[in-house]
Amino acid sequence: MSSDQANTFTAKDILERTEALNPTLDMSFRDKIVEAIYVDTEAIAGKVVSKKGKR
Repeated sequence: MSSDQANTFTAKDILERTEALNPTLDMSFRDKIVEAIYVDTEAIAGKVVSKKGKR
């Protein structure tokens, strides 16, 4: 297997791994992931949305 193939994952691979890891994660893990997604979303939106009066 080449190094490119070693780092290639399908959506099915990711879902299977997630299902395998789920029982080992504490209950706050999901909350932490959702919080991180919202922080990243806010940062991205701040870069692409112009504020009123600014160009």
